[in-house]
Amino acid sequence: PPRWAAAVPRAFLPRDAHVPAGRPAGEQPAFVADFATTTAANGKLEILQRKFFRQIEPVAPSLELGIGEGYASKFIFDKKLTVGTDPLLYSLLSAREREGCESYAAMDMTRIPYADESFNTIYLVHTIDHIPNRLDALREIARVLRPGGRVALTDMTSYDRELLPLADLY
Repeated sequence: PPRWAAAVPRAFLPRDAHVPAGRPAGEQPAFVADFATTTAANGKLEILQRKFFRQIEPVAPSLELGIGEGYASKFIFDKKLTVGTDPLLYSLLSAREREGCESYAAMDMTRIPYADESFNTIYLVHTIDHIPNRLDALREIARVLRPGGRVALTDMTSYDRELLPLADLY
């Protein structure tokens, strides 16, 4: 396979990408051929996410766990959230440039360093699927959520593409 294909970390490829071990030189890997299809599908998923998350108005103080580089929160929300978090510092630096939150914190969502009942609204945009122990994360979320507060989360699923028609109907 071409050198660049071997250099792309698996984490950066679409989760359904298939990079065969022995492609002839010059032949494109499957994920390059499928890129346009994947990009179109991701665009519809983003629209569906936006419609879903906008039903839960961010009531301050609000928290986004796993903000990554801040693309989703900037695309989804019309106003800044109170705190954006991610375990990766370089992701938080990119998120800060997008200005989707008032402040940022590096943290593990299984050990949230905020007091009990600190937040009215908590968002997890395709984040919980990255956590090995989801139950610990959900316990922490429940601990920092105020009574009557709301949590909105999405999780990656093998059925994502089957949900795409909802983007047009929702």
